[in-house]
Amino acid sequence: MNIRALKTWQWIVVGTIAGLLIGSTRVMWNLQHSIGGRGFITQNLFEQAVLAPTINGRPYITDIVIHPCPSADGIDLVGLKAFDADTNSYRQYFFVAPRPFSPGVTGSSRERPSVADYLNDLAATNPALRPRYAWWDAPSFTIGLYVLVGGVGIGGLCSALMRLINGPSPQIPVYDLDRFKHESEPAQAHVTDLDKQHLRELEEEMRRGLEGSAAEIQPIGPEVIAPVRKLIDNRLEDLQPVVQDPKDFAGEFYPVEKHAPRAFSLVELIVVIGIVALLTAFALPSIRLARMSAQTVQCAAQLRDIGQALHAYASANHGSLPAWSNWHTWPPGLKGDTIGPAWTIELIPYIGKPDSPVYNCPSLPLPVRHRNYFLEAQWSARSGRNAMKLSEIKMSGRFVMSGDVTNLSHFPADAKFDDADSDDASGDMLLWPWTGGSYMHLGGNNVLFDDGHVSLCSRFNPSEMTFNPHRVQNQDNVTPD
Repeated sequence: MNIRALKTWQWIVVGTIAGLLIGSTRVMWNLQHSIGGRGFITQNLFEQAVLAPTINGRPYITDIVIHPCPSADGIDLVGLKAFDADTNSYRQYFFVAPRPFSPGVTGSSRERPSVADYLNDLAATNPALRPRYAWWDAPSFTIGLYVLVGGVGIGGLCSALMRLINGPSPQIPVYDLDRFKHESEPAQAHVTDLDKQHLRELEEEMRRGLEGSAAEIQPIGPEVIAPVRKLIDNRLEDLQPVVQDPKDFAGEFYPVEKHAPRAFSLVELIVVIGIVALLTAFALPSIRLARMSAQTVQCAAQLRDIGQALHAYASANHGSLPAWSNWHTWPPGLKGDTIGPAWTIELIPYIGKPDSPVYNCPSLPLPVRHRNYFLEAQWSARSGRNAMKLSEIKMSGRFVMSGDVTNLSHFPADAKFDDADSDDASGDMLLWPWTGGSYMHLGGNNVLFDDGHVSLCSRFNPSEMTFNPHRVQNQDNVTPD
């Protein structure tokens, strides 16, 4: 394809496609942002900040921006700046707000459809709390902007560059046909009668000359034609076949070879490099998204294996699940180890040792030596028991058995030993981003239920999950029987 021959509309189409790819790439990069962890505050801190009084006449928080969060449904990403008295400046923080938004941990305040409605109500008395919506982060706007810039900007720029490289278009010569008009036409009015007379005399003289020349011509007889024909025949016999030059007269003044190799021009090379770079940039986030999805699937498969091991243990131990206890090390007997086996040690005959990769979620952004799945034990611990039986679970298919440990404080990066008995007796293992946790996967965290199925949950949903084997209760509200 001759790139220099592309027309303006063709360049605009190319720019539009490039803008679509770049915009889609930007949206995919945004999907991969982590939700929760460093830089995020809990809902308690957020509510304290919005209700805090001014400091030296300056609002405690300002510049509140609500960003759309396409990577997870039912949440808003809130950016804000909080005043730091030590540095006398504002620092950037983020808060993940669920929809609907219930102010207060106990839910004593009236529920709002979203955190924006909650802030707008407060803005009636404190205008600094009025939020702005980050419409520029919406996927449709991002892709549309890049398509517009690519189609008009890149397309028009490349078209102008090609015109500059190719130079001006060749001009078609214009001939003055009036010079060839007959003398009887009005356009020859400048010719005088004397000139016309001279032209007629010249015409008559030329006619007489031609008639005289024709009379002097003598016919050529056979005695002249025969020797000439014989000479031509002899010369034709001596002629050898001429090898045709493999060139075509493809130009007005120069020949070119028929199948001459054609190299890339500098412009074509730059365009090819740009296309390769664009496709590479588009492929990288796609590959990363595919990898993150694969990690989610692998994590769910590992939790299902743990669920089967728990049921196998219960079948071999009169229906009882493994017992929860205090801190345990692996191997046993290290410093800080307590009496009794960890639940991961009790499952060794059914799934392997506690340092098996089955206990490590592939999405955990920490070294793989940590066991980041928990055993649900809040009801047992608050009921004064170390273990519970499967027969006591009345909420079939809804009781949480295990899942991702999303409270990263349980995995200090400099810890020499980690707990081989991660249980949820304290209720701080499976935390959501607004309660101090994070999303381990795109869209939420994997949770294992008592019937063995695994679901990707973005929040506590009373219709799907509970932490009490007898009734629907959130982890903070679990009560003993």
